[in-house]
Amino acid sequence: MSEYIDYPRWPQLAREALRQQLDVKRDKYNVNGRVLDYSRDFVGYVVTGMGGSGIVGDILLDYLSIMLRKPIIVVKDLELPPYIDERYLVLSISYSGNTAETVSCYLECIDKSIPVVAISTGGKLRDLAEKYGLPYVPVPRATAPRYALPGLLYSTLNVLSLFEPSYRDRIIRDSISSIDDIERAVREYTCIRDLALRLSNKHVVVFVPRPVLSIGLRFKNDMNENAKQLVTVCMLPESEHNDIAAFVRKHRDVEILIVRSSVTENLNLGYRKHADAVKKVLEEYGYNPIEYKVSGSSLLGEIMYGITQLGMLTIDVARSLEIDPVSIEAIDRVKKYVS
Repeated sequence: MSEYIDYPRWPQLAREALRQQLDVKRDKYNVNGRVLDYSRDFVGYVVTGMGGSGIVGDILLDYLSIMLRKPIIVVKDLELPPYIDERYLVLSISYSGNTAETVSCYLECIDKSIPVVAISTGGKLRDLAEKYGLPYVPVPRATAPRYALPGLLYSTLNVLSLFEPSYRDRIIRDSISSIDDIERAVREYTCIRDLALRLSNKHVVVFVPRPVLSIGLRFKNDMNENAKQLVTVCMLPESEHNDIAAFVRKHRDVEILIVRSSVTENLNLGYRKHADAVKKVLEEYGYNPIEYKVSGSSLLGEIMYGITQLGMLTIDVARSLEIDPVSIEAIDRVKKYVS
């Protein structure tokens, strides 16, 4: 295993997922005498998944919100929102294929005749897709679900491009260039590696603009799972109406990270003003926030650049604390009590 587990393999996992020939047809499928229509122009997409699989929905929401004129709905729950019907396409994502919440949503789709695509390495989702003769997309394996992100994400982007022919070329083009951004993120990681000691054993607060919120969410998840450390995510500009008030007090053992995105700030100069203002106020209250600038060829590229580097950073934080980054003892304990 590499020092950074599967991160150096991320470009390979992404390309493998993006290049695979999909057994997904825009057709009508008969399930128990009812028709699931995949040939329609869907009004929106629903992405179901939990943990390392669920973050795919957050990334797609950020990336596709500026492109598609239809909603991307992220579901990390036991059931679908009641308004989801056959007009939507559901993407059920579970690395193992056995995540209880995701399997539950998949079965709900079958019960309600909602078109659904299963994306996993196997498990119950694959078995259900085979049972009902519905689309199934296999993904490359990794050390653990959270390290399989590129396989899950780029497989899903591949599927979505089939159902959005008007945007297919752009989605594929952005996907390909973003894989180059992942490679560059791994190569340039040494530029931020020293931050690991500064963030080690601290409560990290990350301020992140809404269009790249998935960077902050994934960083929180990685810090939780890899370094077993707390992180608070503050979304800009919303956090200026609540979170910022807490910094009137000087909190011990807190480090602050502000994510800066060139694509986001160029789309709307307001994000630059908000980030600058938050940094200035924090400094006025005696804090020394770290500015972290993501780099990429597109919004998707910036998101994956940031997620890659910050993920690697959490591995170094874990190692500085002499913690096994792969172990998820607490998560396994909860699953034992729930099952």
